[in-house]
Amino acid sequence: MNITEINNDNLAAFSPFLTEEIKKAILDGPDVVAFGAYDDEEDNVALGVIVGDAGEYSMRIRYLYVEESRRREGIGTYLLDWLSQYCLMYEIEMFTAEYPDSEEYADIEDFFNDGGFSKEENPVREYSMRIGDVRKLKMFSDIDSFKPGPQIQSFSQMRRAVLNSFSGERFRRGDTCLYELLSEKLIDEDLSFAYVEDNSILAVMAASVDGNDVTVEWAYSDPQKYAVLLPTIKAFAANISPKVGNDAVMHIMGMTEAADGLIEGLFKDSISETVKWTTRMLDF
Repeated sequence: MNITEINNDNLAAFSPFLTEEIKKAILDGPDVVAFGAYDDEEDNVALGVIVGDAGEYSMRIRYLYVEESRRREGIGTYLLDWLSQYCLMYEIEMFTAEYPDSEEYADIEDFFNDGGFSKEENPVREYSMRIGDVRKLKMFSDIDSFKPGPQIQSFSQMRRAVLNSFSGERFRRGDTCLYELLSEKLIDEDLSFAYVEDNSILAVMAASVDGNDVTVEWAYSDPQKYAVLLPTIKAFAANISPKVGNDAVMHIMGMTEAADGLIEGLFKDSISETVKWTTRMLDF
């Protein structure tokens, strides 16, 4: 077995293991590091991948996948060791990782347990709902005829200077999420909307699409003008269905108790699953 850094030249070999979002991150993300394992004794067949976001002091393990038939052979540990060497080279002191606390991620849970990662409290909850069920809610009863006002604009339509200025302002306040989504080109700008008034952004729904999954990556409302969030959500909902269909699943992250209350209050019985997330950390 051998390891190689994944880049544009060899991305196709590892492509079956990667989501479209992760592929974009590898190609466009300025701080994204990716390694792939391959069997150099069996026609260099791909075995697994690990992808991390490098920060000043920590490396966030963003994605880890090992070919199902080759699991429990130490491939994931070998990939982690290579990422560790990268961290040591650049004086990065900590690994972090986040993932849903569900049976689907049982192998990941075991992997981090075996690796000595601590388990930290994580307030994030992921809500899943079918688009068709969302559209049946009373507040979306007029969705098919809904015409957003000129204040509601998709990211692809609005003035870039306004969006960049707002993103920079949030970054300076410590909220780096939107800045990272834009810089790494991870969102669908036709399905991401903002409520703009006098060149100021008052509400945002920023989303990505991966196959039949739609993820609201970041939502925002000016704390003094919560009312503008609802028409922004409606504009978002009205544009999802034609693009991905009513059977597509939408995921929304709740980061705080207030956000959880808002999501549960808005989407009610359309929520089909709620999963708490887990944080793992390792100092080295």
